[in-house]
Amino acid sequence: MKLRLQFKPAEGPPSRQVVVAEDTASLADLRQLAATTFDLAGSVFTLKEGFPPKLLEGSLDQSLSSLGIRSGTSLLIDLIKSDKPETQAFASKSIKKPQNDDDAPEVAVPGRGSLVLRVQPDDNSCLFRALGYLCMRSIDAMEEMRAIIAQTIQDDPDTYSDAVLGMSRNAYCAKMNRADTWGGEIEIQILSQYFGVQVANIDCKTGKVYRYGEDFEQLIFIVYSGIHYDALALSPFANAPPDMDQTQFSKAEQPVIEKAAQSLVDELRRRHYFTDTADFALRCNQCSKALKGEKEAQAHAKQTGHTQFGEYN
Repeated sequence: MKLRLQFKPAEGPPSRQVVVAEDTASLADLRQLAATTFDLAGSVFTLKEGFPPKLLEGSLDQSLSSLGIRSGTSLLIDLIKSDKPETQAFASKSIKKPQNDDDAPEVAVPGRGSLVLRVQPDDNSCLFRALGYLCMRSIDAMEEMRAIIAQTIQDDPDTYSDAVLGMSRNAYCAKMNRADTWGGEIEIQILSQYFGVQVANIDCKTGKVYRYGEDFEQLIFIVYSGIHYDALALSPFANAPPDMDQTQFSKAEQPVIEKAAQSLVDELRRRHYFTDTADFALRCNQCSKALKGEKEAQAHAKQTGHTQFGEYN
């Protein structure tokens, strides 16, 4: 049975659109229809219905009829705006990246040693390696980290609903358990809570600090280049082995360490240690399709399921 539905944006000029969908169509189909109608590929949004508007919740594979959607239903499209950096599984070919710790800059912290960049491998697990190093003193705890994330999501369906994840929780967890899937904001939030540390994620391009778990007493620092995560640590003297690093800091130490972190990131920016994900040229490593920027890559990933992209000149 065909349903006549009305989409309208929550903000901006009135722009109502009438669409037709089958009552057997799924919530995922409805979201795709909304994204196509308003050119929202790569954007994060929710659907709301009724008055006052309430979030349309359910599994992405549920039919519209089972969700109570009837012909004439008006649906509000609420675009979620976030200034926090998003991540996608990109492999950079042109970024001027330190190849190892010896190539990376460091900043002196008087009386303490030097703040150093601990470079992580480019293997789609750089976030998990960086956080594993800072929280567990191991860069090889990726599988454990992924398992923690999947279990947390399964145990807390209210916080990590299908709507928040953009797919079913089972699908998200299965994807996160794959070695070729990158972590991002959701994973940082979960691991911050799990380890009881504040995570300061510094965007290399802008120098802005994104904080997770601000109520925790201990603090760790990671650096995000646009496509890659590395860890920051305090080394007691030049060329000291990593096992002598201090990786967590108290709130009392925060002003001094964060100042050094910003200086280090300034030097990374001077070396162009970042990638502008809005405009860089990409190619899908799985089908060779040429793409421009993160939004096109995200849209391509949603349409095809492909997750591996490479930057090219």
